[in-house]
Formats: sequence, structure tokens, C-alpha cells
Amino acid sequence: MMTEKQYAISEVSELTGVNTVTLRAWQRRYGLLNPKRTPKGHRVYNDDDVNQIKTILTWLDKGVSIGKVKPLLSQPVVELADNETLEGFDSVVANIEAFNKAKLEKQLIQLLKEYPLTLLHKQLLTPLDTHFEQQALPLTSVNYAFWLATLNEVLIGTTHQIKAKSNQQVLVLGLDEKPNYAVALQGLKHKQQGKRVIVLEQFSLDRHGISAVDAMVKQAGVSQVVLVADTALKAKSVSDLQHWLPEFEQVGRYELVGAIAEIHPMLLSSSSEQVASESQ
Repeated sequence: MMTEKQYAISEVSELTGVNTVTLRAWQRRYGLLNPKRTPKGHRVYNDDDVNQIKTILTWLDKGVSIGKVKPLLSQPVVELADNETLEGFDSVVANIEAFNKAKLEKQLIQLLKEYPLTLLHKQLLTPLDTHFEQQALPLTSVNYAFWLATLNEVLIGTTHQIKAKSNQQVLVLGLDEKPNYAVALQGLKHKQQGKRVIVLEQFSLDRHGISAVDAMVKQAGVSQVVLVADTALKAKSVSDLQHWLPEFEQVGRYELVGAIAEIHPMLLSSSSEQVASESQ
């Protein structure tokens, strides 16, 4: 007889893209998973559990809220188009427009526990960007600034609460002059994967120079660099990166997040990863 393949929760997280906090929430709060336990109490998943998680993700992509998924798991997945917004989207907008920081923080903390970052980015963050871009009300810019400040606080706070489980060090550099929530989002993404993370927002390559980045990478033992930007870099910074990134690839890897890869395609290499406008 073939032995059933078993996975630790960290392996399931890597296979499905769902972080361990969310997997536990799906089990404890919603009863969506029922992994076995080792004698020491550690969760052990099998292939059926992994397939169940993938089915859950399929329903979530179609706009079903996590609290309504369980009755659907015994049914075939219907041919519905993926939903553009999360079920709680309107409630989030209402709290932003009312400047209700306490309720908004509570919402975000809960959503981060219950949904993968990729889905939140697709069904909440990007639609909110579009929503506020299309508004012409006097308070719109203030509402959006309030939203970005609150979102960044929650993302950073959540990141700090997660303990790193490996020695792999990731450096996330936000290269835009203005704050960009994608920077904190990348920090949380890699921390959820158990890595150690250094996050620097509004980092000026023009002012600090590539030599400062190189020294930081070597001093901190960084094995992965994530460059986040939606605006064009100055010519000298692009030139410096063109020379430095191939050297860094000899010992590590790098990612380009946001529009930077489209604006400066010369920074991409065959082994680098482009994450255009996505959180993970």
C-alpha cells in the first residue's frame, strides 16, 4: 500500500499561497479544514486538505465571503466570473469616508487573518484605488490619505507580530518619493513566509547611492532584494542598478514590484521575477 503523503502547515502554505495564520483561522473559526494532529499536537495535512484549500480559494475568487464558503464545498464549483470586489468592500469605503479609524483598523486586521494577500490586493486594495481615483468630491484626497495611512499602520503592525522562522533575510526598498502601500504589503508577504524582513520606504537611490545598498546587503546578509516603484527612476539610478543587480544575482535574487519593470525593462533579467502591481 502506498503511504499517504503528509504536509506540515508551512509546506501547505507554500503549496497554496495561503499563510499559516489564515489556514488556522479557516479551521478554528469556520470549520473549513480538519487536519490530523501528531502526538505533539502539530497539524498534519494530506492531498485532500490541499485540494480543499484550492477549492476554497476558487470560491473566494468568485466573490463568496469566507463565512459562506462551507456549505458550498460539497457542491461543484459553478461557472461564475471571478468577482472584482470583496463582499465587505462597501463597508470599508463607508468607514474610510467617515474617518472611523477604530472600525477600519478592526476590519483590516480581521481581513488579513481570513484572506490571502493576493485576494485582498485584487478584490479590495486595487478596487479602492480605482474608487477614489474616480471620485470628484472635496474630501476625496483626504479620505484616500487617511486610508493609506491606516492601511500602512495595520500592515506594518501585523508584520511586526509575526516571528521569523528562517535566517533568510529580505530587503524591501520602496523607491518612490511618495508613500506606497505596496512596500508594506511586500514586507508582510515575505514575513508571512517566515523570512526576516528589512523594509525601507521612500528610499532615494539618487541620494544614498547603490554603494549604500550594496553595503547594507552585505552587512545584513540579505539574500533577496525587492524593488518597489510605480514611477520612473533617474538615469543614474537606472544605470547603477543595471551594473549592480547582475552582481547581486551571483549570491541572491531580486524582484521588481509595480510599474518599474514596464518603465525600466532593462532591469529585468532571465532569472529575476516581475511582480507587476501584485502583492505576491
